[in-house]
Amino acid sequence: MARPGVTYLDVAKTATQLTHQGLNPTVAQVRNDLGTGSNTTINHYLREWREKQGDRIEAQKGIPASLLTVVKGLYDALTEEAGQQIVTIEQQSTQKIEAIKTELTATKADNAALHSNNHQLNDDIAKLNQQHCSLEANYQVVQQKLIEQQSENQSQTARLNDKAEEIQRISKQIQHAQDNLEHYRETIRQQREEERQAYEAKINRLENKNDENTKVVSELKCLLETQKKENEQLKMQAETLQNKLEQAQRDQSHKNELIQKSQIVLDALKKSYHQLETCANEKEKISTELTQANLELKINIATLDEKIKNDHQSLIKAEDKINQLHNEKLFIAKEKSELEYQVKQFNS
Repeated sequence: MARPGVTYLDVAKTATQLTHQGLNPTVAQVRNDLGTGSNTTINHYLREWREKQGDRIEAQKGIPASLLTVVKGLYDALTEEAGQQIVTIEQQSTQKIEAIKTELTATKADNAALHSNNHQLNDDIAKLNQQHCSLEANYQVVQQKLIEQQSENQSQTARLNDKAEEIQRISKQIQHAQDNLEHYRETIRQQREEERQAYEAKINRLENKNDENTKVVSELKCLLETQKKENEQLKMQAETLQNKLEQAQRDQSHKNELIQKSQIVLDALKKSYHQLETCANEKEKISTELTQANLELKINIATLDEKIKNDHQSLIKAEDKINQLHNEKLFIAKEKSELEYQVKQFNS
């Protein structure tokens, strides 16, 4: 199909002007002067113009019909073949160029998508690094808390050891008090035995002395009451010491429970620390995989760039082929001109 504005009159006018300038009108020259139009349309109109011009020249010069027919057939054949080759090559080149452009567009789109994915991966890596830093900070805080808890546990252990030493000291005091109590009881028993013996002796001696006996009985009653009070006091002291011992044992039991709870908390903190360490290792593994994917992406981008360069070189080769065919066309036109000149010489 002809492009808008290209008609037979335009082609005929341009070909006539080239002929008046002493030039052989070709498809390339006519298209160059017109600045538009396809080679197929121009070739069709130019061949029609030449047929009309050939009839006119034949009528003017009286050249033999047989020779003109041969020359015209040869010229038409060469022109037709050259035109067909040019059209075929142009179509093939156009198809190849369009295919290359399409592939180049797709490659650019893929490249843009890869760049976008690369940016997304970089953003993901940045987020993971930020999360890793946050986890690292949390790990430092937990580790600091663990150190503080360990220090607190050590302090509690030291305090518990002090309490245990105090309990041992109190136990020794209680044992010493019990020993003293037993010794005191034995002394009192011996004193009572001695007093009883003395009292019996005194009773025997003072059996006949009622006034003295009454006085002695009164003294013995007072002494007995005093001994009872002393025994009550010793009993109360013993009960107090026993209560202190039981309280110390309860304190020791409570401290043991605190130690067990501290150990449970310490085990939980250790477990959390191991979990955080495992999570950090997984994040590091993901970061390594993302780095590898980014490297592969860069390799793919380099491969696509290389492919684009190769396609560009193929495009350059296609343009060189078109130029070569154009030169061949010019050579055919030159041979045609020489052939026409020889025909004119032969007619002369």
